Amino acid sequence: MKNLLSRLKLLLPHVVVLLPLFALLGYWQWQYSGYVKDDTFISMRYARNLAMGHGLVFNYGDRLEGYTNFLWVVLTVPAFWLKVDVLTWVKGMSCIAGHLGIIVTYAVGRFLAGGRTDLYGWLAALAYAMSPTIVLWSVAGMESTFIAVLCGAGSYFGLRLLYRDDDPSSGTQLAVWSALFLAAGALCRPDAHAVIIVAGAFAVADAVRRSEIPRAWVLWGGLILAILIPYHSFRVLYFGDLFPNTAYVKASTGPEVIERGLGFVRKMAQFGMNPVLFSLAGVGLVLTLFRGPKRLARLWIALLGLVFAAYMVRIARDELKWFRLFLPVFPMVVALAGDGLRQLARLFDDGGAVLEARLPGTDPLPQLVARNMLGVVVPAALSIALLWPSAQHTWNYLDSKQEWHSAYTKSSEASFQAMGRYIAERSDVGDVAVFQDMGATPWASPDVIWLDTIGILSREVGRELSRIQMSPLLRTEKSRQPGGRAQIKEFEKNIRNHIFEQEPDWMAFVAYVSKGQRKKFRQKYNKLKKGLKGEQLLGDPDIEKHFLKRIQRNRNALGLARDSRFKENYEFVRVWKRDPNLRTWGFRRGYWLVLYRSKDHSGVKRSKDG
Repeated sequence: MKNLLSRLKLLLPHVVVLLPLFALLGYWQWQYSGYVKDDTFISMRYARNLAMGHGLVFNYGDRLEGYTNFLWVVLTVPAFWLKVDVLTWVKGMSCIAGHLGIIVTYAVGRFLAGGRTDLYGWLAALAYAMSPTIVLWSVAGMESTFIAVLCGAGSYFGLRLLYRDDDPSSGTQLAVWSALFLAAGALCRPDAHAVIIVAGAFAVADAVRRSEIPRAWVLWGGLILAILIPYHSFRVLYFGDLFPNTAYVKASTGPEVIERGLGFVRKMAQFGMNPVLFSLAGVGLVLTLFRGPKRLARLWIALLGLVFAAYMVRIARDELKWFRLFLPVFPMVVALAGDGLRQLARLFDDGGAVLEARLPGTDPLPQLVARNMLGVVVPAALSIALLWPSAQHTWNYLDSKQEWHSAYTKSSEASFQAMGRYIAERSDVGDVAVFQDMGATPWASPDVIWLDTIGILSREVGRELSRIQMSPLLRTEKSRQPGGRAQIKEFEKNIRNHIFEQEPDWMAFVAYVSKGQRKKFRQKYNKLKKGLKGEQLLGDPDIEKHFLKRIQRNRNALGLARDSRFKENYEFVRVWKRDPNLRTWGFRRGYWLVLYRSKDHSGVKRSKDG
């Protein structure tokens, strides 16, 4: 008990120091509390089916690994057992993870400072708390901030293990904590395996440096393998594939991918406070390569940053905004940026000491002025000059986007769920529906089998995309390649044939209206529906004609609405405005959901008894 109390006393000052940062992030989380991404509902649907005994599946009976966050899915399951609101549950988890990331960033910064608490480690944690990426994804209900905590904490204990001779903790304890966190990260996202590989490389470097095989690192590797080998064995046996389906969907190759990926990373380096943070991280690394302790630790963090930047180049593009793919290493890179500022301050401090020693006479006043000017005042002024404009820009950016993002749950996702409920109320268990977004709409109709035209939840689409080496997000780039258009045309034909073979009961589309035409388009729609109420709106031919060209131009629908089989077998039902509540964001009102049903489908829900 005494030991516990003494530890709490040691932690209390750090908690007090971080309280303003928790409050700051909490403020922004509240401002963005309505944000949720459609993909959040994918893992929620997997968790619901698992909790209800249907297995780890999206559609009943179809063992397809369409998620990439196994541990997050498992952690969502208790929400169903406890009968709490699942969306609140997952948003709460990501919110808590956002705050834990502040602690991780602060701890890594303190480690780089030699175990001391100083202003620069606190500034790094402040930059983390203010990051638009952290703010957005800590309320989205996805695993993004959680993976940042797992990889960051695992790397933190790994760094301490690397320098265990200077650490009062036992090597065994550090190895266990590092292994557990990193293995959990790999259970949560596949890209976390890269963090383990980098850590393993430094474990080998440590063994070479010591001319022995350290027992702590052997324990570390053995524990990770003891967790991940059974996990991957289960995956292969259960899903019948070594890779998740998204690996096939994002199988693009070629120089156009690298070019697009470099642009993607360049935009990340220019986003929010990132230009200053990444520059300071580089400065800190350069200044400590030939002087000072913990050079290997800084190289470790820098290598992680480079590895994930290269991964983002390979992915080329992420539909989910604000560069969340870099989050697994973001706490460490931000801590390295704080260390860069610390190293710059140390240069001035050293300069002050040299100047003090060279001043003539014995009067202490000139020495005191010299030491404070170069050792305190100049570093403080430099910190303000570097960080204040960047922080102000980030604050203004967050403020400008707040209303839009915070309205998602009550607008975009509400419309998706409304369409899903409409389908569910008129369908039997096992009825089939086609759509391009596999989130909120399938979530609202759990007994319906959903066919995905993007490919994340479709084995057939994923394999076809892999065959022609095209990501659905890089379709334009693919069409510019020699023979690319012909390959895309063949791909679409194959998928349409597959979909029509399933004889879907419902087909849903997103209708896009270009910004310049949205006002006119909306006015005409309002004119067409004027005087029509309730059932009179259903199947109205004039309204269908108004939307038909829009859904036919939607490339994510793979030409389904232009196919003769669609025209022969499906009839228009109704539309939903995708973002009806975003009154001040007119550019979002160009998105509509359009629903068709099979002419053979009665539209009346049948009992499970037939």
